[in-house]
Amino acid sequence: MDLDLVNHRIYYADPQQSGVLFRMDNDAQNNVEVTRGITGGDWGFNGMHLDVANNHIYFADGIANQIKRMNLDGTSPTVLVQEAGLPPLDVVLGPDGRMYWTAPDSLSICSANIDGSNSNTNLVSARNSAFGIAVVPVAPAVPALVSIKVNGSTATISWAGGAGTFQLQKRTSLTSGSWENVGSPTTATEATDPKVAGGCFYRVVSTR
Repeated sequence: MDLDLVNHRIYYADPQQSGVLFRMDNDAQNNVEVTRGITGGDWGFNGMHLDVANNHIYFADGIANQIKRMNLDGTSPTVLVQEAGLPPLDVVLGPDGRMYWTAPDSLSICSANIDGSNSNTNLVSARNSAFGIAVVPVAPAVPALVSIKVNGSTATISWAGGAGTFQLQKRTSLTSGSWENVGSPTTATEATDPKVAGGCFYRVVSTR
C-alpha cells in the first residue's frame, strides 16, 4: 500500500486477489481496479512506492523476481531489474536517485538506480528476513520549509533541519521588502499564522 498525497488517493493490493492493484479516495470512496495480471497469471504484487511527481508506481514482482515500474493508471509496465532477489517484497525510492528493496529469502537489502541500472542485489546482508523497508533522509544542516497547510483561516507552516531556536518570517513579495517575524523564536518545528488575503511567502531562519 502507498499514498498519493497530491490527489488524496490510496493505492493497495488485495492479498486475496494476486496481481490486482486497486485505488480509492482517502475517505474510502470511489474504489476502482487500476490493473491486473500484467503478464498473464504470473504477476504477484508485493510492496510499492508511488512517485506521483513523475506519474510512476515502482513495485516488487515476487513471482517473476523483478522490480518493475508502471504509470499511475497501470499502463506501460516496465521491467527495471531482472533477478532482483528471492523474492523481492518491498521497494522504496531514496533521495539519492536510487531505489532500495528487500529480498528476505536471501537475507539481503538490495539497491539500483531508479532506471534499474547499477544493480546491487546484496547491498546489505540482513541478520533476519527483512520484509518492509523505508528510507529516512538526513535532515539538512539549515532549516527548510517542508509543508504549508491551510485549515479555514489558519496556516500551519512546518520545517525540518537545523538545530536550536528558529524564527518563522513572512513577506508579501518573493524578491523585495522586509521580512516580518511571525510569532516569537521557538524550538518547535512548526508554527501557525492567520491566513493572509492574497497570499504571502514564508521562510525560517536559525536564531542561534
